Parts: sequence; structure tokens; C-alpha cells
Amino acid sequence: MCAQKKNKMKKLLLYLCMPLASLVLLASCIKENYDDCERCELTFSYTGDVSYDIFPQQITRVSLYVFDADDRLVQTKRIEQNELKAFQGTKLNLEPGDYRVVGVGNSFNKTEVTNLSSSNMSQIQFHHPKADDGGVVEGNDSLYLGQKTFTIPSNYWYEDDVPFRSSHLKVSYTVKDYVNPAAA
Repeated sequence: MCAQKKNKMKKLLLYLCMPLASLVLLASCIKENYDDCERCELTFSYTGDVSYDIFPQQITRVSLYVFDADDRLVQTKRIEQNELKAFQGTKLNLEPGDYRVVGVGNSFNKTEVTNLSSSNMSQIQFHHPKADDGGVVEGNDSLYLGQKTFTIPSNYWYEDDVPFRSSHLKVSYTVKDYVNPAAA
């Protein structure tokens, strides 16, 4: 009787585990040829003025630009807030080689990308939409930038972190010889 119970437990376990194992194998990229696989996983981080990661509190959207070794644009990707909440980064399908990734966090309507069709990093510009027409440029306190250069090896998974920095400047000033009119 005990042997029958063990056999039933083994069958039940087999029936439960096989679908899960199949799902994992189908969802992953197991091949001899990795051309169709996302072989690069990049995470994003931002520490600001603290010693721990505050990326989720500060950055809600990332526009990612991937350049090859010749600084030609090979891929763009926009990662929205819901995706960043699920995974603080992204996966990329890149051929083996050298790359530079540029991430712009929280660009919203305060950052315009021009000359993107040139596909050449030296000609692509990031600036405020009103910067060229002499209009008033509002602050860009919510804008963050990240950059990383890396090499994707042949037939190998690559993982790395792209650290972001704030794009705004911190300025302090002192006015010498100031006389407060109310005190005079």
C-alpha cells in the first residue's frame, strides 16, 4: 500500500513539474545559434547624493539609444514606468561586438532629440525644445542621463549596470557687500 502511495505521489509530482519545466524551457533562449536571443541584460541605477539606489523614486521613463563601435545608432528603446517597476532595466538583442548605450531618464516634453535619422552619434543632439528659438527654457531638474560602453562576447550572456546621473547643476552663490534695505 505504501509503494502505491509513493508511485501516485511521484506521478502527481511529475504532472505538476513537467508543465512548469516546459514553460521555463519555452520562455528561455536555448539554442546553438544565439542570433535571435536577447543576450544583453542591462540594469539601471541612480544614487544621487546618497549611498543607495533611488532610481525607482526618481526615474519613471527611460529612452535608450544603442550605438555600435563606429558610433552608429543601431537600436532605440523606450522603457515606460510599468516596465521599470517590473524590472529596473531592459534586455537587448545585440550581435557580438562593442557598444555604447546612452539612456535619457524622464525626458518627457523637456528634451528633444534631433538628427536621430542621421544614425551618427556625433550628429544627434539632445536639448530643450525652446533652446533654438530663443524661448524661455524651463528647468530640467527631472532629467537624468546614463551611459555605458561594453562588449557583447560571442555565444555568451552579458549583464551590466548603467549608472544614471542628474543633468541639473547645483549652484550656490554669495553676494558680497549686500546691504539689506530693511535693516538700513
